[in-house]
Amino acid sequence: MYELYIHPNAEADLDAIWNIDQTTAARIDAFLEEVSENNRYLDALLERHFGQDKTEEFSIDKWVKQWYQNRDLWRAKIWDLEDISIKYRIIYCYQITERRFTVLAVVARDKFNYEADSEIGRRIINDYDSLINE
Repeated sequence: MYELYIHPNAEADLDAIWNIDQTTAARIDAFLEEVSENNRYLDALLERHFGQDKTEEFSIDKWVKQWYQNRDLWRAKIWDLEDISIKYRIIYCYQITERRFTVLAVVARDKFNYEADSEIGRRIINDYDSLINE
């Protein structure tokens, strides 16, 4: 059985979204809750290109540049938000020994382009490295 955990920095991201757009924040929270309670969706969090063709509620892909650097980082996007031009990415990792997914960030796509040297990129990588090295 998998577990879905929200890192404190991702919680802070969600809190900031609640302060600017309660509808979007509620949808993201609902998505995370729905995934955490659905084994099929939890399995899908490890399936590259899941939902890319919009046959599912969300899409999954790897953060490829980090994957090549041996960091198991992924992103999810929620199609119903995308369809109304609200573009957020949920960045997470999978810790195999704990069978736990950890959400590391919830970030607006226009503020994050997967650059490792950006402020949010550095934060995600630092949080990931800390989790893996605990």
